[in-house]
Amino acid sequence: NHEKTIAQAIESFLLQKCSFSAELCIGDDKSTDSTLAIARSYAEKYPDRIKLLAKEQNQGLMANYKSLLEIATGEYIAILESDDYWVDSEKLEKQISFLDRNQDYGLSFTGWIRDREGKQDNFCEDDFICDLTIEDAYKYILLRNVIRAVTVVFRRSEYDKYCNIDDYIANKFITFDYPVWLSIIAHNKVHYLKECTAVYRELATSISNTSNLNKRLN
Repeated sequence: NHEKTIAQAIESFLLQKCSFSAELCIGDDKSTDSTLAIARSYAEKYPDRIKLLAKEQNQGLMANYKSLLEIATGEYIAILESDDYWVDSEKLEKQISFLDRNQDYGLSFTGWIRDREGKQDNFCEDDFICDLTIEDAYKYILLRNVIRAVTVVFRRSEYDKYCNIDDYIANKFITFDYPVWLSIIAHNKVHYLKECTAVYRELATSISNTSNLNKRLN
């Protein structure tokens, strides 16, 4: 139900300038507003760049992620929630070029902009961890998740090797992103690009909204 924001998210993908091919996989989990109609209009206009899965019944976030990963064909995966958007047209190019050159890195993330009802603040990790060992980087991320999903690119091969979304579903994990970061970073170096490439909308209804104590505990 992101009829107000999904077009901006899709447009921010279409504006990416890449030296490689990229596909956008959209999973509509039985929206009850016009989200699906908007997504379908883009999929019909860009059939070579956009894949659309429309669920007949609501399945939940994790099952929706699983179905998208099953149809994704890329060597790398980037996450773009439909209430967020990218603001750097070279975001994917910068991160994937780095990962291509540095095979011992499994995940890349960037600075980000938080949007709270139109008020925006920039977040960059001044002292982040590019030179930390894998073990120390894992401990850092385990202590506090500074990685926003909208900024991430990770290797599909490392996801397939170390992550099992069926386990996440069986254990009733609420979010997909944090366990994926930890699982990949436990075995790979992590790259941090100190540039704000994306906007993360912090909404009252967001699963990861940290102002809600019950959500944090879950």
